[in-house]
Amino acid sequence: MKTSEKGINLIKEFEGCRLKAYKCPAGVWTIGYGHTLGVKQGQTITNNQAIDYLKNDLIKFEKIVTNMVKVQITQNMFDALVSWAYNVGNRSTSTLVKLLNKQDYKGAASQLLLWNKANNKELAGLTRRRKEEKKLFETDMYIVPSKKVNKDSCKLEIMWLQKSLNEVCNARLVVDGNYGELTKQAVINYWKALGWNKDGKSSGWTAGEKTIAKLVA
Repeated sequence: MKTSEKGINLIKEFEGCRLKAYKCPAGVWTIGYGHTLGVKQGQTITNNQAIDYLKNDLIKFEKIVTNMVKVQITQNMFDALVSWAYNVGNRSTSTLVKLLNKQDYKGAASQLLLWNKANNKELAGLTRRRKEEKKLFETDMYIVPSKKVNKDSCKLEIMWLQKSLNEVCNARLVVDGNYGELTKQAVINYWKALGWNKDGKSSGWTAGEKTIAKLVA
């Protein structure tokens, strides 16, 4: 998974672009869009170099997120996590990641808000960034991500779907990974509530009823 344009713009917005090296609130020499590796006092770069640094840094942090996340996530979740990691580094042992890997998506989203300090001091800019990351993370949070899967991995998707339907619309489904009639009807009811058609057509939808049904057939 790669960071979308939405995720890149979020990072750009909060990092800003500085063409001359400066010390960030944590006391680290920084340049461009939050680039820190090998930056020295007095260093200057061009706009094109700043973009190149950003692209290279994104590869690093996309890999970090990919390695630390063991469950399926949406594009919006991935973008939010890359922005978070871009800012705070590799936090694979954090409570946020532990909750995420237990599929406690709401709990993980709430944890983002706690990462708003530098040198043990809350910063308004970090607070705003964490709120925007949380907002992005929670966008389409209950949509099962599309993926070419086998039956075992598809079962995990369906369990996530069932758990999400229980949380968002009190469907009272048994979270067993079986796409039976009750789960099917709960999905259709959810689609209707959102104004979608039977095939789940929506700008944010990534896996339709027919797709899931074929995978578990």
